[in-house]
Amino acid sequence: MPLSAEELLQKYAAGDRDFAETELDDVKFRDVDLSDINLNSASLDGAFFLGTNLQNATLKQANLIDSNFRQANLAQADLSGADLEGADLGGSNLAGANLEGANLKSASLRDVNLQDANLKHANLKGSALHNANLQGVQLESTQLNGAYLKGTLLEETASQT
Repeated sequence: MPLSAEELLQKYAAGDRDFAETELDDVKFRDVDLSDINLNSASLDGAFFLGTNLQNATLKQANLIDSNFRQANLAQADLSGADLEGADLGGSNLAGANLEGANLKSASLRDVNLQDANLKHANLKGSALHNANLQGVQLESTQLNGAYLKGTLLEETASQT
């Protein structure tokens, strides 16, 4: 079911949170609150979520190829199995997010907070994780071949006394 950004925002403002399987390709949002939204299996190819609050959002199995989530709040979001190939998540907050089995191939994760996130079985091949915070991240069977990890924080540094 195709939906425009305006239609979604109107329905969201009216209390609707379930937009599973909705077609929102190339939709553009900037600095809006979409916390707790359900976008399971939604098609969001090329979508733009600059500075958008998606805390606790459900985006399981969503098509997010080449989407832009710069400076977005995705804390505690469920992105398991989502296709984020080529997505730009630069500067976003993904603390505690579930990205199990997500495809993040060639994604930009520069300056991203992934603290305590679940990246089990995720594909991060060729992704840019420059200066990312990966403290407490679950990386079991995560594919990191060719990932750029310069300045990435992987574990807590012991304090000096």
